Amino acid sequence: MAYHIDLTDIEPVNADVLLETLYSLDGSALIDALPRPVAEEQMESISAAFWRRHQVAGRQELAVFYRLTALLDLLPARPLAPLFERNSRSTLTAAVRLAAVARLNPKWGFNRAKFISMLKVDLDDAVGIARSVEPERSVGELTLAA
Repeated sequence: MAYHIDLTDIEPVNADVLLETLYSLDGSALIDALPRPVAEEQMESISAAFWRRHQVAGRQELAVFYRLTALLDLLPARPLAPLFERNSRSTLTAAVRLAAVARLNPKWGFNRAKFISMLKVDLDDAVGIARSVEPERSVGELTLAA
């Protein structure tokens, strides 16, 4: 089987680093505003804050920056709105974890359709796991899952 490797893609990063960077740059104001589009002025302040924090631009810092900006560009997509309505924090966390490793082209960004479908699968898997570990409660002779 032949594998296609595109050398122009941005390398994967540690998801925890990406999540920490997102939370540290603009605090809760940015997080609470998601998934609305990020204004150009706000993106410029995010960029300035990022580069103040990471004064030396190594490969890893550039990859984190590219992934962060591509994610902020993708989050306002209309198909993500219902996911954010259900649980915005878990959706954002899952999106960041996926953005850390998903294929990212520097010119085009993430493939929206693939990203959204992978995010939905990740969230469905997380809900399924949470339901399977919830304790059962007995009501009379009837056993109900919480």
